[in-house]
Amino acid sequence: MKKVLFIIICLLASPGAGSAEKFPDSALKPVEESVSIRRETQIRQDDWDAEQQQLADDLIRLKEQAQFLDARQKELQDRLDALTQDVAELEIEKQEIAQMASRLEPSLKNAFSELQQLQEQSLPFDKENRQTRMAALEEALADPGIGVEEKFRRVFHMLLTEAQYGGAVEVERRLINLGGKEIMADVLRLGRLSLFYQTLDQSSSGYFDPVDMAWTAYPQTFDSGVAHAVDIASKRRPADIVMLPLGKVAAQ
Repeated sequence: MKKVLFIIICLLASPGAGSAEKFPDSALKPVEESVSIRRETQIRQDDWDAEQQQLADDLIRLKEQAQFLDARQKELQDRLDALTQDVAELEIEKQEIAQMASRLEPSLKNAFSELQQLQEQSLPFDKENRQTRMAALEEALADPGIGVEEKFRRVFHMLLTEAQYGGAVEVERRLINLGGKEIMADVLRLGRLSLFYQTLDQSSSGYFDPVDMAWTAYPQTFDSGVAHAVDIASKRRPADIVMLPLGKVAAQ
């Protein structure tokens, strides 16, 4: 095609071919159409080349995305498999806990019954707080919404609290019933072993009889010993050895 165009152009430029003004339009028209077609063909070729390049780039990108998605899918599948294994293990643990709970529930009830009996037979000290804690514990043990591990923790805490009373020495000023009369006295507690009282004017002292569940007065010969012990427990005197009659002691 280039050779044909070149020949035609040469002819047009030749002196013997005549002037351009006299060259027939019928001869120029095919040339113009050929040039236009060539130009359009080149444009289409360029567009096609660009489209092919774009498609090639898209294909590479899609392959990379596919590789990423495959790797991501494998990662997620591995995590799913691990979670499935964890769920299976948790289900086994849940069944084991349920079995333990079914065995532990009766033991917790027995422990609560023993705590109740212990308080009923105990010396009368800190009664309000102890009864409040027991009522809360009884309510918790009856609540199906509280897990067995929490129930166990509360029972154990109650047992520990009751046990700690055994190592404490303290003085509390409160009303006691002595011979049918309410009197204000300083009450000395020696752990869970004994309770002693001394009136505020120190004119009378005695102990709590756990067998008869009543306060009993000492002979006046013991008043000074009880007063001495009350002062030591109240930290008004340094520690010392004091001889006190325990009276009757009930098994606890």
